[in-house]
Amino acid sequence: MRTLRDIEAVNEAVKFFEMSRDITPLSHSNYYNIIVCLSWSPERVGEVWNYFHEMMKNHIAPKAKTFDILLEVAYETKNRQGLDDCLKYMETYNIDPSISMLRNIALSYANLGDQENCDKYLDLLQVKTGDQSIKLSPEYTSYKENGNIKVLDDLLFGLEMQVDE
Repeated sequence: MRTLRDIEAVNEAVKFFEMSRDITPLSHSNYYNIIVCLSWSPERVGEVWNYFHEMMKNHIAPKAKTFDILLEVAYETKNRQGLDDCLKYMETYNIDPSISMLRNIALSYANLGDQENCDKYLDLLQVKTGDQSIKLSPEYTSYKENGNIKVLDDLLFGLEMQVDE
């Protein structure tokens, strides 16, 4: 998990963005920046969902980059409700999942022990990348046999880096 060691820096950054509430309602950029800051703090990472739900309540359509962060947090914290909420709102807002998003969705399901949905998103990832070898790889076999999500994460991260080049 990404971490920012200085919790005071996170607190100050969040306070800075929240101060703008006194002037004008928070924008998507404000919410995004708060969510990013909180996602870097193990002490406060759970708070990202409060801001996400506030964003939805205020009818501020999240952009793909916001879902990218939220899906990563859902994976790293094993948050099924957060994952479900992301998927629901991604559909509502017609967000086409990126390779990074599909990777985090598949890993979230793997982390939660939901093999069927993990495989479903691995299939979508194979289609999106054009690489049909994910489920044929030794890493995937190792993951299936031993439940080692780190091996699957490394495989998918490598694939994502390959495609981004």
